[in-house]
Amino acid sequence: MELDDGPVPYRRFCEKPYRRRLKALIEAKGDRRQKEFLEAVRDGRTLVNYMSELPVDGIREVPLWEDPISERDFRSLPPNLELSLYRRWGEVPPEVASCSGFWGYVTTCHVRAGTIDSTHLAATNPLPGASAIDQALADDAPLAIDRCVRTALRRLGGLPPARGHRSVYVDCMFARAWWRERMVEEATSEVADRVRSLFRTRGKSVWEDLISRLIDKDGLSVFGPLNVPNDVRSALFLALARHFAGDPGSPLARSQQLRHVFQQIATYQATPGLGPADDPELANVVKAIVCAQGR
Repeated sequence: MELDDGPVPYRRFCEKPYRRRLKALIEAKGDRRQKEFLEAVRDGRTLVNYMSELPVDGIREVPLWEDPISERDFRSLPPNLELSLYRRWGEVPPEVASCSGFWGYVTTCHVRAGTIDSTHLAATNPLPGASAIDQALADDAPLAIDRCVRTALRRLGGLPPARGHRSVYVDCMFARAWWRERMVEEATSEVADRVRSLFRTRGKSVWEDLISRLIDKDGLSVFGPLNVPNDVRSALFLALARHFAGDPGSPLARSQQLRHVFQQIATYQATPGLGPADDPELANVVKAIVCAQGR
């Protein structure tokens, strides 16, 4: 199904061929295709040529970020940079920003422009990307090669064939920046900074847990499509942000507690006679559930 993103659609790798490429690259650990991909990631021009083999759809180019991004910053984009990137790409429709092929194209364009080095995609803790690739290829160990390939693909545009659709929102650096700031935008300006801080509590883990609880592996959300503003989702983020601001050491930061919050809210929404899923009056219910679970 073609995406409707306006009269001038954004350019992106066609989703089906792009995902087939991802799936092919993770089918066999340490095979020739994986080694060739890592060799391409080791050299930016080779990676751009490698990705250029894929068909591209759309006409309108996404405006690129022009300042170089260091490997350290790319691995964990600073909050001010995430906000700037979102503002640069604010006109991108959420339906398009949900596509792995779109972000794979955007990341490849930034490699071509020299904004990021292709080896940034393979960086780990503590190895720089170039060292991680060189070590994997030198050791010629299938598991190490496969691990390096998957890391690069996740950073490139997410890896849905292995990690479900949520991988787009969690693993791709540029997509994660866009979606975090979009959800901050749904909040009122009064607490936007609190919500922004919430998404960065304990590094990536709280954001990843939120996404994994909010949507299933196919990208369907408990609280409605992520590409549509939702009162319940906004109320949840605001309630969590206010709760953590008042109690930074709250046990609610644990994944199990967050899971209980989502389950209770979903149960309430599904109960007949309690109103539609996006009823603003549910904000008080959300607040009460968060407070109860955070004790």
